[in-house]
Amino acid sequence: MARRAHNKSRLGCRVCKQRKIKCDEGKPACDRCVTTGRQCSYLRDAPDIPTPASSLSVPSRDATHLPTTPQLTPVAHDATTSLHHPDEQPPCLDNPSLTENRFSLAHLQLLDHIRSSMTTSGPIFHYAIERGYKLALRVPYLMDQLLALAAAHKSKVALENGDERLERFFRMEATKLQTRALSGVALARNVMNRENADALYTFSAFLGHHVLFDTFSAREPLSVTLDKLDQCFELNQSIRFTASEALQMGCSMTAGINGADESYMTTSPHKSASGTECAGILQRLRGGDLDQAVADVYCETVNILQYLLDTSQSSASERRVGVVQEWLVRVPYEYLTYLRQRRPEAIVILAHYAVLLHRARDYWAVGEAGRFLIQEIGSYLGGYWADWLVWPQQALEDG
Repeated sequence: MARRAHNKSRLGCRVCKQRKIKCDEGKPACDRCVTTGRQCSYLRDAPDIPTPASSLSVPSRDATHLPTTPQLTPVAHDATTSLHHPDEQPPCLDNPSLTENRFSLAHLQLLDHIRSSMTTSGPIFHYAIERGYKLALRVPYLMDQLLALAAAHKSKVALENGDERLERFFRMEATKLQTRALSGVALARNVMNRENADALYTFSAFLGHHVLFDTFSAREPLSVTLDKLDQCFELNQSIRFTASEALQMGCSMTAGINGADESYMTTSPHKSASGTECAGILQRLRGGDLDQAVADVYCETVNILQYLLDTSQSSASERRVGVVQEWLVRVPYEYLTYLRQRRPEAIVILAHYAVLLHRARDYWAVGEAGRFLIQEIGSYLGGYWADWLVWPQQALEDG
């Protein structure tokens, strides 16, 4: 299958040019930089984008964009100090970024939504959100990303309720908050200590869930979805390194964010996979005419998938969500190269991963993404590859 050609971007950001990849030229930051946590040069070139060191307020919106006028009225003090609990460690008030006018009443509404609606997905996610929330009270860029995740969730709720205007507002707010968070985290990466490692990992995990939602929230052609997945993979590969640094510093919450405990994160899939769901595709990969090095990469990727399938069936329900992101973190980088080349075997493996998505469809950021991906891949590859897709198709029929 021929590799797709694309035109170079003449006006792309400098980061994408240095990485020699196509830039989508999105503003205020391009999607490539946003999804990989890089400091987009557009942000540096645009003085109106707020950063943690600035004293700019969140731009106000016309009252007609919201159900009621007061929800976007700016407040004169930091929302984080208003919500401080007397038993919790107080924020460091000599940090200018904690006392500037960066949050509004709309953001307080999002904080309330986090505590009332986003901590009900089970004990692990309740723990993760609560810990992340307390940490965000002292880390502005983490608060921005947590609010962005809440806004994304609100956009989905609004769409389910048939309110497209409110859905558009919260989606725009999620993008704005995420962009502001990314401008802050780029500075934070220069210092690594235990608390900062905790915050960086938590930020990466929340951003990973946000990008997962953005990847599948719109039903687009498979080629577009694969491009978005490429960016999602890049982001989650960076989480691997952040998590490693956090664990080395003894951080205590790295596992809970992703619906797993530390035993899952340190276990070798090759020694633990025992299920048979992927036996068919492994047999085809090993018995075909693939180059041995390529076949080894594919088999390693499938073994990781089988391990995650095993643990998602024998654990608490939260684990079904955790494995969705964990596979994106664990897969070999060589597999991503083959997926970018649109090699059919790599796409078939992706269809098997979609079964994990399908089993986690009750999670708001996933929904019916698994069914969509399996069906789109079947149509994309055609009848020649139908035998390779028997198990994913059967998984859909079994529910």
